[in-house]
Amino acid sequence: MSIEYTDSGRDGYRDGAPILSWSLPSVAAPQPPAVSRVYLEGLLPEGRALAAAARLRGVGLDLTGAPATPGDVVALLAEYGRECAGAVTVMPADEGPPGPGHHGKNYRTVGGPAETVIDTIRTRVRRLESGERLGGPRRTPRRASGTLDQISADRRR
Repeated sequence: MSIEYTDSGRDGYRDGAPILSWSLPSVAAPQPPAVSRVYLEGLLPEGRALAAAARLRGVGLDLTGAPATPGDVVALLAEYGRECAGAVTVMPADEGPPGPGHHGKNYRTVGGPAETVIDTIRTRVRRLESGERLGGPRRTPRRASGTLDQISADRRR
């Protein structure tokens, strides 16, 4: 199992520049299998979630809880690769990624058009830079019960 960038995937990156990860630089050759496997395993869930996914797919895990073979990594990514953590989606080559705005029934649009979201962020940053407090008036912190300054006097002689 190895990751190899296509020429079009390497466009705009100088040789040796990281694309997916610092461990997977832009080169015109397959990445080392061990490095590729570590990267792909990192896209999978961990712990109980991985164990449950492996049980559902009939995939074996080794003693460390990782997929037992490279084929097991591929089997799990074939099933769950569309829902990987981060900005990577793993799917069959013949499907190709969904186009912008066409993510199917499993996705929903969050926020508005990108320009609106960016404008809102810029406005809030300007307000903060001008010293304005966002999120309501400043409140005086309350002390927790029992932390008030107290004076103790012992009148025994």
